[in-house]
Amino acid sequence: MKWIFRAYDIRGVYGKDLTPDIALNIGLAFGSIIEDDIEVVVGWDSRLSSLTLKSCISAGIAATGHNCVEIGLVPTPLLYFSTIHYGVKAGVMVTASHNPPEYNGFKLCKGGVSYSYETGIKNIEEVFNTKSFKIASWDKIGSIKNQNIISDYFEHLKKIIKIEKRLKVIIDAGNGTCGFAGKIFEEMGCKVKVLFGEPDGRFPNHIPDPLKSETLKVLCEEVVKEKADVGIAFDGDGDRVGFVDESGRIVEGDLVFMLFIEEILKRYPNSKIIFNVLGSKSLLEVINMLKGNH
Repeated sequence: MKWIFRAYDIRGVYGKDLTPDIALNIGLAFGSIIEDDIEVVVGWDSRLSSLTLKSCISAGIAATGHNCVEIGLVPTPLLYFSTIHYGVKAGVMVTASHNPPEYNGFKLCKGGVSYSYETGIKNIEEVFNTKSFKIASWDKIGSIKNQNIISDYFEHLKKIIKIEKRLKVIIDAGNGTCGFAGKIFEEMGCKVKVLFGEPDGRFPNHIPDPLKSETLKVLCEEVVKEKADVGIAFDGDGDRVGFVDESGRIVEGDLVFMLFIEEILKRYPNSKIIFNVLGSKSLLEVINMLKGNH
């Protein structure tokens, strides 16, 4: 079982590595290692196994005495937003991100920080393996309730983002969780066309991984055909994104990040910018030039 407990998530093939019983026990283990009285937000992606797994992990968490707030089919970043918006200290996202449809798993966070193996997943694994669960008494079992976070998220984005030009935008949602992104852009004054916006955990059109150029082929063609200003592609749970320019060319991630850095440091001078080892030397040069920290 060790291999499902990975560096930054818990993940495996549904029905083989990850079953309803295993999900229940992961919920029991997570609920056992977090402090008493902490509520847990639970979201899930469009995979066919996600509804089953979310029910099992929520049941496990509730059995340890923690209340669960289920926020529905949402992108992973929206789960993190909900923990702050609702003042909830822990969260679980049922997703296997950009992986093929037979996979599924869990991303976990507490106190605004995503769990890595060293900061939490290892502890979950130990409790899972030893079955040293802290089961609540019958009168202390947690509740499971539903909450719609998307409208609150819309309002938050409209407060912090202003689009001055009426752009024509093509969005490839990859049959994942980000089909609603089209509505956000429309409410901000853009003309939008959404490709593959219907959630479908089989991912019938392409694997939702915008970091692979072959998955952006249809988006590139559509941007040129529609004479759009920009194309945006999301992965299955909305924490990866790819961009296509008005000529139908894929924009390198570093270039996109540089634009973000420029805007961030304009709003928040001297901020610290954190990026992973895939970032180029040019990113450092831009941060230094704009007097940011890293």
